[in-house]
Amino acid sequence: MDFSVRSALFLRGEVISLHPLISADIPYYVRWLNDPEVRRYFPFHIAPVSEAQAAHWVEAGALVGIHQQTFTITSPAAEPVGAIGFREISYRDRRALVDIVFAVEYLHQTSYYTDALHLIASYAFDNESLNKLVFEVPDDGAPALVEALRAVGGYQEAHLASHIFLRGVLRDMHLWALFADAWRSQRDRGGPQKTTAPPAPPRPSS
Repeated sequence: MDFSVRSALFLRGEVISLHPLISADIPYYVRWLNDPEVRRYFPFHIAPVSEAQAAHWVEAGALVGIHQQTFTITSPAAEPVGAIGFREISYRDRRALVDIVFAVEYLHQTSYYTDALHLIASYAFDNESLNKLVFEVPDDGAPALVEALRAVGGYQEAHLASHIFLRGVLRDMHLWALFADAWRSQRDRGGPQKTTAPPAPPRPSS
């Protein structure tokens, strides 16, 4: 995969691109967060969201900070189609918990998931000096996400039985891990990759 950073925190992949969450993205986020077909794959609880609430999150910087970063995923036509980001970042432990969501039209597009995972992994490992990304996948999680995790070098690290109450049922949670070395090995088997990244910010202690 060949991608370039056009500006700070802006990544272009083979299929999709990432940019930091901006106010113009809010209507899309509200649609995704309230769509039952999208919500059914969330590995966490979230109440219905209004556009005013989402706007407040963006204005208050609630989705961006030392321990959290959110990026909007855009299609080749520059249309927002999903989001990916770090819900928890520990620079001390060099790991982060990653969430990813796609609009209902793209829930089964493995190529979109794979490209997004490559971009977030490159940013995390090559720019932020992280070593491990963790993904929470419920027992009925998106099959395209699991397929993409395997494709980029991820593996299931843990199985938590009856771990979370979702849609009226206690469900198992599968923790998937993606390590920097495994991702680079998988990436390099797919051919050379040119990367350009902005300078890393000072490391906050956590």
